[in-house]
Amino acid sequence: HEQPGFIAPAAAQSSFGTIDTTFQVAMQPVDSDLLATAIGQLPSLQQRMAIVYLCYYNLSADEIAGRMDKTCDEAKALCRSALRHLRGIMQS
Repeated sequence: HEQPGFIAPAAAQSSFGTIDTTFQVAMQPVDSDLLATAIGQLPSLQQRMAIVYLCYYNLSADEIAGRMDKTCDEAKALCRSALRHLRGIMQS
């Protein structure tokens, strides 16, 4: 649900896009079972939810924030930390 008249700052969108793209590139080609296993190893449920929204549903930071009842900045911070953890897990 969008608040009427609420425009997401372009910078927020593009910085989030960068995270997403880096993630896509870093994960290519990734086995879906491997990804699912790695997601299961993330330390918090919130991180797991954020990654699922990001990777499987391809939601924007705003959409993730709305679904998780967070601010856009909180959602981005959550996705960043989750991606960092996920990369560590996938590379180990």
